[in-house]
Amino acid sequence: MSQAVDAAPIEKKKPKPTVEVVYNGVPKDFPDKPHEKVKRLLDETIAAFGVVENVHKMALFTAEGVELLDEETLEAAGVKAGDRLHLRVSVVKGG
Repeated sequence: MSQAVDAAPIEKKKPKPTVEVVYNGVPKDFPDKPHEKVKRLLDETIAAFGVVENVHKMALFTAEGVELLDEETLEAAGVKAGDRLHLRVSVVKGG
């Protein structure tokens, strides 16, 4: 008696590409959407982290401390899947 083994490969779901955003030391992953504006990701992160004070002063920064411009796309700003960004108060917006 032999048992037939299904030779079809098991299809693994590929994880969707994400960008990690850190706020007050807490990291969260967000879908990488390279053609969307930085402002869209900024709004998503503000909502996800529950920021309620000084929302108009918040900005996204690269790991190197470079502030991303709201009107640029993520791709134009050089953000790629797997990157780590930081949500914090902008000096320019808060000026």
